[in-house]
Amino acid sequence: MKHKTKNHIRAVLLLLTALAWQQAAAQSAETPTEPTAKKKKVLNTILADFNMGWITSEVTTPENTYKWRNGQGFGISYRRLRNDGYGIGLDFAHSATSYPSRSYGGEYHLNANYYGVSLLYGGFLSQKFIATVSIGAGCAYTFGSDESNVGFGLKQTIDVEYQLTPFVGIGAGIDHFINISTQQQPSGYEKKYAINGFKRLALHAGLRVYF
Repeated sequence: MKHKTKNHIRAVLLLLTALAWQQAAAQSAETPTEPTAKKKKVLNTILADFNMGWITSEVTTPENTYKWRNGQGFGISYRRLRNDGYGIGLDFAHSATSYPSRSYGGEYHLNANYYGVSLLYGGFLSQKFIATVSIGAGCAYTFGSDESNVGFGLKQTIDVEYQLTPFVGIGAGIDHFINISTQQQPSGYEKKYAINGFKRLALHAGLRVYF
């Protein structure tokens, strides 16, 4: 009788141990390991990029007509992305391109600053990779070797980044910028210099800071 009782006790203990192990495994499956930044309801990011770009519009100088002229630039943005994938951003971008021109001492410089607001969509592709697309609009200030001009700018961006830590990452992507000038050129001037408004395609890469 005592032997049977001991067997029953052992069986109950084994059953309780099995149930406890099963419960612990279920809880572990419900809470997978995730990076700290992904658990946040809102992901705030500061982006700092350098870029290499090309003005795809035709630009005519007294000497020649140019297209796909390359130049450099940089950009700084703030991005606020929610868990549902939608977000907003604030953007600043600068670009600089030069053209051969004897009339301006050897080079004509065409620079542009963009200040805009963007709408975003994106999120985590995996535990470390984030992808976003954005479309923005704002003010475009063009300046260079002659007159300055204030116009309207449109900017579209595709960006992919990798989190080195939950707080720091690196990213790269492509962006397209359209500068729409609000200033009309004088009659006859456009035949010499067709630089009023342009399109620019660029590749960018840089640092990401999450908070």
